[in-house]
Amino acid sequence: MFINRGNHEAKEMNRTYGFEGEAKHKHGEQTYKLFAHVFTEIPLATLVNATKPSAHITPKTILSPEKLKRYFVVHGGLFSKDGVTLEEIRDIPRIGRQPGHEGLMCELLWTDPQDTPGRGPSKRGVGSAFGPDVTKRWCDLNGVTGVIRSHEVRENGYAIEHDGLCTTVFSAPNYVDQVGNKGAYIRIDAAGDLKYRQFEAQAHPPLKPMAYATGGTHQFASYNQQKPLDDQKLSQYAQGTVRKSRREKEKEAAEAKKKEEEENAAKAYADFLDAFEAEDASRKKPGSTFVRGSEDARTIYQPSTKGATENSSRTRALLEEMEEASPPSSVPKPKGKRAMDSFLEEIKREQALREARYSRSSHGRSVTALAAYEGQSGSKDRGDPETSNLFVANLPSNVTEQSLGQFFARHGPVGSVGPYFSSSLLSQLRACPQVKVMWPRGDGSSGPGSDMTASRRHRNAGLSGFVSFMKRKDAEAALRELDGFDWGGSVLRVGWSKAVPMAAKALYGASPPYMLSLCMKLSPIL
Repeated sequence: MFINRGNHEAKEMNRTYGFEGEAKHKHGEQTYKLFAHVFTEIPLATLVNATKPSAHITPKTILSPEKLKRYFVVHGGLFSKDGVTLEEIRDIPRIGRQPGHEGLMCELLWTDPQDTPGRGPSKRGVGSAFGPDVTKRWCDLNGVTGVIRSHEVRENGYAIEHDGLCTTVFSAPNYVDQVGNKGAYIRIDAAGDLKYRQFEAQAHPPLKPMAYATGGTHQFASYNQQKPLDDQKLSQYAQGTVRKSRREKEKEAAEAKKKEEEENAAKAYADFLDAFEAEDASRKKPGSTFVRGSEDARTIYQPSTKGATENSSRTRALLEEMEEASPPSSVPKPKGKRAMDSFLEEIKREQALREARYSRSSHGRSVTALAAYEGQSGSKDRGDPETSNLFVANLPSNVTEQSLGQFFARHGPVGSVGPYFSSSLLSQLRACPQVKVMWPRGDGSSGPGSDMTASRRHRNAGLSGFVSFMKRKDAEAALRELDGFDWGGSVLRVGWSKAVPMAAKALYGASPPYMLSLCMKLSPIL
């Protein structure tokens, strides 16, 4: 059995439609990462070859160089340009890679046929649409009898299009329990002749369609009258169980305490205004802690000790200076409920000014995250937004500078590599003099990373290093694909590091993509 990769076998679709959340919730993060990597191993298309001549051949039938029928089976469809050959499709480096939003891999998984000739924009926003003339030229070029694809619901389960050169088959009957379509599949015999089989939907357990899905996909399941998931469960299903670090817990506790203090201060201020400045201030509000003094108690207190007169005169002079420095506002001071509204408006204005100050230097990062991180100790460097330098943690124990450079060069030319070893590997370092050694910190810093530094004093915590790419886009691709990658039993942790001077030339070039070929009559295409 050969299984083709579809557009849903990708990280973005796994996250949106709930597979990532369900896998993490039921089996853990490592299991999901294994699934995600296996998806990249699945062939992008399959070439089905007949083994004997067919008795049903017309002058329009396109045959292979061996004069036999053969079919190109793919999830999406054809390409946004002419001239793409089967050899080019075999050469697509797919293992460990995501489809992206453009290129041959993306188009194999996302494009759709259209009735009009030529090409057009995709109704999905990804890929494109191709017409009958595009299909004809591609089949003639590659000696393919027809294209068999899926990716779209068809009312009868299948539809023969483009003068018989393109067939759409959809095997999910009554899609998401509401479309009402039939399902279908195709049998291809030894002569390459096609037979279509249709079937209806069958009863199934009362499971909510796409219960783990997030985003706009809930519209497909809105008709279901089951009790909706609460926010906490939905968050777990969609994102997995997230374990917070000690720093995050302390930060949340500090924010909760600050919020409580602000609420108490606002309440006390409102009680004060109600007690002293409300229109009916003579009536004491139940539960209020403020009491208005009597009219005859408003005389100035005169101390009897020596020097008290001089001190009181200084106090009065200071108060007079403060009153002169802040002239009275022409706007009358609000009272009661209006005073509370004014107080809240002032808080909002201060928040807006603070966010505007951070947004000028955020470089696309979260303004809220910058504001929350301002009060923490330790280094606050978050990296140059244009850096191409990556920090790599949890490397295998037998890694060298050369193997590290060649491993990352699969994503683009690498200018420099610097492994960062724990102190327990001194013997390995002496045998590898070209490796740049940086010893772990030994100070008592309380900033970010101090816990990891402390642990390395007592045990071998693995290797870390730095990889500097020649181009930013290559570094972004490596970060996206290799963070969480299992390399020899070590799950890599990849993140941005500080910018370093760009090397004059690449030390390690792009390595040739990994190829997989099977010499079979039913041969997967990469």
